[in-house]
Amino acid sequence: MATLTPPATGTQRALALAPLLASIGREIQERSTALGRLLVQREIGRGSPYGPLAGACATHRCELRRAHKELERLGCQLVSLNPRVFRVEGTERNADSALFWCTDEA
Repeated sequence: MATLTPPATGTQRALALAPLLASIGREIQERSTALGRLLVQREIGRGSPYGPLAGACATHRCELRRAHKELERLGCQLVSLNPRVFRVEGTERNADSALFWCTDEA
């Protein structure tokens, strides 16, 4: 006989998502930093707007959009990069049920 498990509370859901959020947050921070460096290099004339720097910038932008869409799919949002703070929707779909989670990483 199958047993039904009760739905997770908002806190349980946030804790279950914590490792994934930490990973996505690291990726967003690393790609944002890399993109910033590439844009500076391109701006000071080290690269053509159509060369390899532009291709690398496009890749980072695409992956950043993908990471943010994944957070959205999970019902989460990156609120701040430094420190990394995530808004995690609770079990109810209203603003009062949202939780905020801050990673220990700098």
